[in-house]
Amino acid sequence: MRPVDLFHIGPQKTATTWVHRCLNEHPEIFAPTSHAIHYYDIHYHRGPKWYKEFYRGASDEQILLDPTMTYIRSTWAPRRIRTDSPKAKLIVCLRNPIDRAYSHYWHEKKKGKIAFEFAEVLESYDLYANWMEPGFYAEHIQRYLRYFDREQLLCVRFDTLVDDEEAFLRDIFRFAGVDSSFRPSWLHKKSNEAGGRRTITNRVWNRMKKMAVQSNLEDTARALRLDDVAQRLEDAPVIGSVLQNRAEYERGIPASLRADLLQLCEPEIRRLERLLDIDLAIWRRT
Repeated sequence: MRPVDLFHIGPQKTATTWVHRCLNEHPEIFAPTSHAIHYYDIHYHRGPKWYKEFYRGASDEQILLDPTMTYIRSTWAPRRIRTDSPKAKLIVCLRNPIDRAYSHYWHEKKKGKIAFEFAEVLESYDLYANWMEPGFYAEHIQRYLRYFDREQLLCVRFDTLVDDEEAFLRDIFRFAGVDSSFRPSWLHKKSNEAGGRRTITNRVWNRMKKMAVQSNLEDTARALRLDDVAQRLEDAPVIGSVLQNRAEYERGIPASLRADLLQLCEPEIRRLERLLDIDLAIWRRT
C-alpha cells in the first residue's frame, strides 16, 4: 500500500465530520466512507492489509485521506504515522477547549451512551480525560512535532469555520495541494451538531451504517450513500421534533463551572499561543 498523504487528526467536535464530507466530494481526494478508521490508535495490530481495504477503489492520482479524529490524543499514533507516511500532511482544528468539551459531552449524551452530567467533569478522571484533555492542544501538537516538520502541520481555527466556511475549507484544500476553488455540496450544511438525544430510528440507522463500514463493505456503503441518508434522517422535521434535552443543551455551562474550567485551561491556552505564535485572547474570556 502506498503511504497515506493526508491525515485529519482531530480532535472530536471540531467539525471533523463536516470536513470529512467536504473532502470526500473533492475529485482529487479519496476519503474512506468511515470518518474514524482508528488504524493508528486502536487497530494497528490488524496490519497494513486491513488498512489497505479502506482505500480500495482509489486512483493513483488521488490523495489518500485518513480522517480519524482521535489520532491527536494518541501517544502511539505520531510515531506510527511517521513510520508509514513520513511525508504526510496533518490537519488539526483548534476550538475553545471548554466549548469543545461541552459539545463532546453532548455528542455522547444524545446517543444515550452516558448518564453523567457535565458538571462531573472535575470529579472523575475518566470524564476529565475524555472531555478536557483532547483540548490541551499544545501537548498533543508538540508530540507530533517530534516526528514531523512544522510545515507538515496545518492548524485551522474553528472560529474561522463559524465565520466563513469557504475560507476555512479553502485553507485546507490549499494545504492538501488540491484545487482550492472546488465547492462541495456540504459546504453550507451542518454535521453532528450537539443537542438533544437522537431518536431510536436514527440511532439504529447509524449503527447499521457503522456495521457496514466495520465489515469493510466500503463499496456498498459508498454506493448506498449511508452517511447522507443517516444525516437526512437526523435532520428530518418529524424526527427533529422529538429530540430531547435541547433546552438543557442551549442553557449552556453554568457560569461558576465555566470559570473553574477557564482557570484550568488558561495555562494550556497560553502555552498554545506561544507554540503557534497566535492570539487566543477570546478563549481566555469568561
